[in-house]
Order: sequence, then C-alpha cells, then structure tokens
Amino acid sequence: MSDEDHIPVTTHVDLDILPCLSEESNETVFKINWESATEADLKSFLKLTDQRFSNIELPVEALLCSDLNCNILAHRIKIETFYNDIINILIESSKHLCSKVNSSRNRPGWSDYVADIYDYSREARKLWLENGKPRQGFLFNEYSKSKARFKYALRYISRNENLLRKEALAKNCQI
Repeated sequence: MSDEDHIPVTTHVDLDILPCLSEESNETVFKINWESATEADLKSFLKLTDQRFSNIELPVEALLCSDLNCNILAHRIKIETFYNDIINILIESSKHLCSKVNSSRNRPGWSDYVADIYDYSREARKLWLENGKPRQGFLFNEYSKSKARFKYALRYISRNENLLRKEALAKNCQI
C-alpha cells in the first residue's frame, strides 16, 4: 500500500454547537430505512447527490497542502466547509427517504412485559366507568389492581430500558 493514494485529513469539531442529548426525548426523529427504499428512491437519491456534488467547490489548494501540521486558517476553513457541504448534501438528498419515528412510542419491553397488562387495565377501566365509577366492590378492586400492575410494569421497562434494548438486539442478531 503506497502512501501516495492516502491523504490524511484533520478537522476541528466545535463542541459548543453540538446538540445536547438528554436521557429521554419525545422529539420526532427522522431515520432512513435503506432496506425499504425502492429502486426509484435510490435512483432519485443518486441523481440528487450527483447534481449537488457537481456544484460543490473542491478545496484543491488545501487538499494538496503537503504540511501535515498545516496551521493556515484558510485551509482549515475550506476543508471544514467542504466537509459540511458533503454532510448537508447527503442530508438534503435523503430527505425524501426519511420516515418519522416518534421516539416516545418506541419502548423496549412493551410487547413482552406491558402490552397484555395495558389491555386488561383498559378493559377494567372501561367496565369501571360504564358502571358509574364505584368506590368499592369487585369492579373498583379489579380496576385499582390492574392500574397498579400496569404502572409497575411500565416502571419496570423504564428502569431496565438499556438492558431490554440489549436483549432485543441480541435476540434479533443473526449470526
């Protein structure tokens, strides 16, 4: 392997402009599912990227600079701009492939631990409401217990979210 066909590139990452990530987010996230993209979608993506890449300015002088420890500000700015242009082109060209995923609805362990309890709790609540919201008796006790079981199951998957994600990944992993 020759060193002539490999150009080392260093970049500066401005940490002040990176987004803050919190533990929980209710934002809508856009994700690309490449497996579900049709051939027409992929052709459209390729066409858009080709068109946009043809308009990008290649920082030839900065890329041909032979100083590995180059401190010329103009070179750094041109390379950072080039990098940002590439990222923006890829994002803009793939927007038609994005599907909205509401991250607050995607709960690991829901199907395994909560779904049945939730369904039962909804039915118990429905019966309790239909009978005038009694404050004692069988329907009240059943509703109260089912609500408590649901809250417990929900708390369990919330506290063990990382473990449940890992288990789901391991289960779906094909070796």
